[in-house]
Amino acid sequence: MIILKSSALSEAKTIWKQIAFAAILGGISLGMATALLASSAWLLSMASTGPPILTLQVAIVSVRFFGLSRGIFRYAERIVSHDAAFKLMTKLRVTLYRSFSNLNLIQIGKYSRSQALQRLTKGVETSQDFWLRLVIPWASAMIAGISGIGILNWLVPQYSIICAVAYLGLAFVLPFLGFISSAGALEESKGISEEEITELIAHACDSIEEALIFQYSNQLEADVTQSSRKLLERSNTEAKFTGSSTALVTIVTGAMTAIAIIYAIAAFKDGSIGGINIAVISLLPMVIFDTLAPLPVAFSNYKDIKSSALTLEEVSKLSGLNESHEKELVTFDDNVSIKLKEFKPYWNLNDSLLFDPLTISPEIGRPLMITGVSGIGKSSIVYSLAGLLPYSGSVKINGNELSDLPESQIQEIFTIGLQRDHLFATSIFENLRIGNREASIESIQEVLEVVELTQLVSDSPEGIHTLVGDFGRVLSSGERQRLLLARLLLRKTPIFILDEPFEFLDQDQLSRIANKVFELLNDRTLVLISHLPLGLGEQVISIQARR
Repeated sequence: MIILKSSALSEAKTIWKQIAFAAILGGISLGMATALLASSAWLLSMASTGPPILTLQVAIVSVRFFGLSRGIFRYAERIVSHDAAFKLMTKLRVTLYRSFSNLNLIQIGKYSRSQALQRLTKGVETSQDFWLRLVIPWASAMIAGISGIGILNWLVPQYSIICAVAYLGLAFVLPFLGFISSAGALEESKGISEEEITELIAHACDSIEEALIFQYSNQLEADVTQSSRKLLERSNTEAKFTGSSTALVTIVTGAMTAIAIIYAIAAFKDGSIGGINIAVISLLPMVIFDTLAPLPVAFSNYKDIKSSALTLEEVSKLSGLNESHEKELVTFDDNVSIKLKEFKPYWNLNDSLLFDPLTISPEIGRPLMITGVSGIGKSSIVYSLAGLLPYSGSVKINGNELSDLPESQIQEIFTIGLQRDHLFATSIFENLRIGNREASIESIQEVLEVVELTQLVSDSPEGIHTLVGDFGRVLSSGERQRLLLARLLLRKTPIFILDEPFEFLDQDQLSRIANKVFELLNDRTLVLISHLPLGLGEQVISIQARR
């Protein structure tokens, strides 16, 4: 099956013993159900002849044994199979998360927020269903079915051959019908998926305020409703095929039961079996073919399972494009320099940014300011140096190419401040410690003084432990910006690259804080991205649009 080619599902190789053990336990449980019906039928038939109680004692004990064992083995199968499923789900989610984290901005831009969420949640859960709800039940049914047919072969060899052919045929026809049903349902729904429905709902929720203001909320509702109807049509189609497959199991079971009665009567007449075995032979086909009953529903979901596996594989392959040979750590001295030569970040090779390549060598102790009009690509410089965008040209760190350095070492060299950084719904103290988990209270107070937030902290009853709310909503825009800057200043890296670090500040406050930041980082390399120069003695490079 194509689904088995998925590298994401290949994670199951690490727990294949558990999967196989679960299938065996499931098969034994179903086999116990078969044996329970056979022994019960024999017991009832024999009891009707009024034999001595000792004659029935073995059968009575057998009924008890098979009845209890069926539940015990079923419970054991559930524990083993679900433990394997949870382990597999964990491995898949970790693999997928690592794949997402390895994507650059160009690649991650192909996935919306809801698409990424669907892959990490529903996609992973659906993919592991291949083993939990398809492979294990099918393998268990085969084990139990063959065991039951073995009993029939002992009693009525001629009929057991017919039963085996019908059982094996149905065991392979049902998955095939499931594949057809899921493909037919997908075609009828015109390819609509739950992921697309989630995307529409997320878009509608994000746009609801604008939609109410500009009066297009009805259109959003109509789009979601139309897509939901298509998905409902798909579910109805799947249900029809599932119902047909279930009906097929019932018809074949009834037919094989009727044939079993005929063979049992014929065998009784020619003396091959005793009369008490007629009930055993007549009832066994019911429980044997009943092991196939869950398969139509399970295999009708194959298309979704395959689709989820392939989307996980897509992310994994895309992430693999960024993987290269194992990068070795480089030893740096205390003075770390950076040199850009013909440097230019790009979103794709055929459509690079609007400015000419940069050749610059920022100096330690003298801030470098890169300015330019909005939209020219200044922030892309930051993304590229942070490893989030590819670049052309060269970026040398003490003579070593940036792209050749391990990610862990890049994080030790660079402090990157993005224009839209994030504040967490926790305290000022905890938000600051994200920058440096080992920061002392003294160093925290120092950076708060630099960004002029000491008054805010002292005025609050909770002080430094004041909660900032979701996305820092209890703070003003300027306070949020200064808190983000303070978090960056706690870092101890040799190179700082900050994108619009003084946004939302008035001119006087901007000049004061910028002077303090320059003084604090005077022994390190500082590159600032801004619309306008500060006029505080910094080196300024103004990038211009290409003509």
